[in-house]
Amino acid sequence: MKDYRALHINAADGSSELRKVDDPRVMGPVDYAWRLGDQGRKHTTIGSGPIAGSFVPGSNRLVVCGWSPLVDSFFPSTMGGAGLPWDGIGANYVAISGKAAQPCVLEIYNVKGKLGVTVEPIDVETVWKGHGDQHGVYALMHRVYEEHGAQWNAARVLCVGPAAARTRAGAIASAPIKGGKISHVDTWAGRGGLGSRLLREHNIAAICFGGDYEDVDLTDRKLVDGMFAEKFGKPLKMVDLEKTTKYRFDPKFKTGGTFGSNYHNLRELVLLFNYKSVLLGDEERLALWKRLIEAHYVKQFDEEIVAEKKNFNCGEPCGAVCKKVHGEFKKDYEPYQTMGPLTGIFDQRAAEELNRYADACGFDGIQIGGELAWLMECMKEGWLGADVTGIADKPEWDTATLDPVTSSAHNASIGKRLIRWMLEDPRAAAAREGIRTAARTLGGAAAQAAVYNANGDEHGCMVPNQYWVPGVYAPMPIMGRYYIDYGYDWKPPRELGKKCADRMVQELMIDNYGMCRFHRGWAETLLPEIVNDFFGQKLDTTAHHLAIAREISADYRARPWETERVLDIIATYLIHARAAGCKDEGLSGWIDRFQKDKQAAGLAYWQEIHDGVSEKLKG
Repeated sequence: MKDYRALHINAADGSSELRKVDDPRVMGPVDYAWRLGDQGRKHTTIGSGPIAGSFVPGSNRLVVCGWSPLVDSFFPSTMGGAGLPWDGIGANYVAISGKAAQPCVLEIYNVKGKLGVTVEPIDVETVWKGHGDQHGVYALMHRVYEEHGAQWNAARVLCVGPAAARTRAGAIASAPIKGGKISHVDTWAGRGGLGSRLLREHNIAAICFGGDYEDVDLTDRKLVDGMFAEKFGKPLKMVDLEKTTKYRFDPKFKTGGTFGSNYHNLRELVLLFNYKSVLLGDEERLALWKRLIEAHYVKQFDEEIVAEKKNFNCGEPCGAVCKKVHGEFKKDYEPYQTMGPLTGIFDQRAAEELNRYADACGFDGIQIGGELAWLMECMKEGWLGADVTGIADKPEWDTATLDPVTSSAHNASIGKRLIRWMLEDPRAAAAREGIRTAARTLGGAAAQAAVYNANGDEHGCMVPNQYWVPGVYAPMPIMGRYYIDYGYDWKPPRELGKKCADRMVQELMIDNYGMCRFHRGWAETLLPEIVNDFFGQKLDTTAHHLAIAREISADYRARPWETERVLDIIATYLIHARAAGCKDEGLSGWIDRFQKDKQAAGLAYWQEIHDGVSEKLKG
């Protein structure tokens, strides 16, 4: 067992204590957060994986865990690269409890053998309004680095934005610091609203950390290359390059990154206009993809980024170079999908404007994009009027007249104004609580157009990942992460539930070991062996993470699909699966059931997935 250490910090008085971790069940940051025994309700934890600081690409993610104010459950959220400098503070994990009297900056540094912790107040509202030419999280990141980190060469700054103060969907942002300057390659612990938790539960607006502490790291490249050669017949570097082709450059589509690869591959399956595209025929959707996405949105991306090789990593040495950047704008598929085609935006300039604004406000891009798409449909249909929003304009979503440049700019402008409305207007109180609460408040047809997964009986919700498959709507104990099977091939719903449970166990291992899932092509099979060899142990990694998955699932409060739009997404997926060639009689039976009684079929389908998950996790 590794000699793990945890730094406990009380934000209320700034006191801290470095503790040895004696629990043999703790192998990583998710383990540690869960084993504190409060389900993340009292503590917010931050930590890196067991081989952080090593040369193994992808092994340096930073993992934040706590009780999600958005989903209302225990939740792990991760960001790339930040685990590498975290290794220098001399503690594997930090556990924050208590609440400061006002918003503060938490400094954690370990320089020349001295571990220091300070908690200092900051007028965060003033900083968010502007620092230099930056606003929101970017202003705070620069201000904190200049005033709290530059003098001791802080390695990284984590911070939150106005969304954390006013909504449940606040994210935690960071960016690599190179040559004393904060780069444009921002990384996010976005899903789950843990930025909102950090600020509202602890009054911590930013964390500045770094140090020169040297841990015992994995350094034996020859040993690891030998393990790769035995498993794959090639050394680590070659295997990793092959397994991360999609994220770097895929010669099949002559593009790269999640943005380029997904938009080239998904074609008519791309979700448009708050998911209303699922009600269109295949030919009409394909025509829209060709005109708006292939010929413009992704063409811009390929010409401006892929052709120019504007590829970066998240802050650790990694050949995937998955960060695709144009100027100050980093392009990933899902935020540029929810604040892109899902909101009627098909132009890079318009998408950049809206995404950057949402990022500066500190939102989880997927969550805010999904809520914006729904609010925009409500405006277009007259369910949400200017008397409430103060916005007289309506989205330009008519496909016959939609111009990819001018209509996109118009829709992005509405999106920005809606964000301001959500953050500042008293009439947006329900929207600040999340899409589920807002849908209940509007009611009627507006509520039926909302798309989310529901957890518990109150506000718990999550905008799903952006794929037109039942797996992203699976009732999981942890929602919104890739703890699911999101393949497009149809599976009977109970089998799908079991597959999702299997994926939860594997993805928990990836998170708990501080690994980037983009490397899962080799990591799921070989990472456990690497960790076991490094620590001289024989841990059954699958059994270990199945056990923690079962414990987490004891608080299993996923609720059936609540809106007609979600049922339409499932029903039309089934029809598309049959048209794509699936001849399974079970599929045809489900299609018939949805056509006869959509509500009853939807509940039965959800229950089958739920039961499959439960059977696999509860044993």
